[in-house]
Amino acid sequence: VAREELDDLARRLLADRDRPRSLDAPPDGPETAEARAWAAGLCDRLRWRYPHEAATHLQAKYSVTDLTHRDDEFAPAGMRFAVPATAHERSDASTPRGEPSPSPVKGGLSGGHPSGETGAGPPSPRKWVTSAPQRRAAQRMGTATHRVIEELPLPGEVTDGLVHATIKDLVRRRVIDADDAAAIDVEAIVRFFAEEPGRLACDRAHRILREWPFTMGLDAGRLDPAAGGEVIVVQGIVDMIVRTPAGLVVIDFKTDRIAPEQPAFEARLAAYREQIKHYCHAAEACLDAPVTGAYLHFLHPRLSVRIRPA
Repeated sequence: VAREELDDLARRLLADRDRPRSLDAPPDGPETAEARAWAAGLCDRLRWRYPHEAATHLQAKYSVTDLTHRDDEFAPAGMRFAVPATAHERSDASTPRGEPSPSPVKGGLSGGHPSGETGAGPPSPRKWVTSAPQRRAAQRMGTATHRVIEELPLPGEVTDGLVHATIKDLVRRRVIDADDAAAIDVEAIVRFFAEEPGRLACDRAHRILREWPFTMGLDAGRLDPAAGGEVIVVQGIVDMIVRTPAGLVVIDFKTDRIAPEQPAFEARLAAYREQIKHYCHAAEACLDAPVTGAYLHFLHPRLSVRIRPA
């Protein structure tokens, strides 16, 4: 409202306050009609609401973990950045032989740009790990495990000796420290690559993308129906994508120390399921290929759970 309108409103209110009152109904006339129209307009202004108010309660950018589960071992502490990113240390990054870096495509999506998975929202209370020392240890062990998987020379056979050699090299380069290296479950990593879907990553006919970052646009209506039509930015990092002749296989590793028989397992699986669906959507759009399979692999219970991509 302009300052002049406010001043005019104040003058009218003061004049109305000082005007003598009559118990009789005022006669109709031009002045009365004008006053009623003015009062109606004032009421309309006071009752006005911003039509896009729902959008003001949403962030402009989210990470996938913000949208699905803030209690992941990497969210929101950002432990991925506790050690340098391999993709920026090596000249060949994590792009396999002959695999072009993903590029922006229609629909406001892009891949292959170092975005990280850093949500702008406030951290939520941790529920899955209680004490701070345990949480930090779990985060560091999870980060170290992901780095080992990222560094393995794939495609090719993964053996116990190869995993140990990779860990030793990471310690030598001070990418991970010796204490974190000692906590890595080598047998769990070897076991993954010996079975489905890990065997797909060992096939030399396939191409592997690891720690694959993406940025995509998402209709805000998926978070709040009242904000439909607005676009929010979503960023994430996919642990592994295997490009096969039939299509893409998306794999996300979890280092949670939880067994399928525990009561919390199903709830955690539900949160992770939504996460990998976002990954599948981004992979299909950015890499221009269908997702033919998606898996959550829990390293410690050594369990792969197939997820329906759509």
